[in-house]
Amino acid sequence: MIPGWPVRYSGSINLLTLKNHFLKGALFENLIINEYHKMYTNKGQKPNLHFWREISGTEIDLIVDQQPIEIKSSETIGTDWLKTPNCWTNLTGQSLNREKIIYGGDQTQIRSNSMIQGWASLVKEMAGN
Repeated sequence: MIPGWPVRYSGSINLLTLKNHFLKGALFENLIINEYHKMYTNKGQKPNLHFWREISGTEIDLIVDQQPIEIKSSETIGTDWLKTPNCWTNLTGQSLNREKIIYGGDQTQIRSNSMIQGWASLVKEMAGN
């Protein structure tokens, strides 16, 4: 699914050009946030979705019910992805096992007490709820 407005205003985007398109990360982030929004809306609940950004530029892409979620369009897991969720944990004092990273790949694994989940399994999980 490719949201319509970026296609309209950024030129022709198709599945072949999307992989290297400059909006790939923003489109992927938008897709995941929309999936969370749809999940809550379809249950008749008000979505409790937020983001967080520090003055230094550190940010959390999505906070769902106080759970920090980083969203990465890359299909390869990066070790530096764990820095931002850990920063959130240090600030809030929340348990280390609540962090989640959703990425463009297809594996699900635990690294440094963070759950890294491929986007397709997240969508399947949401459809089951």
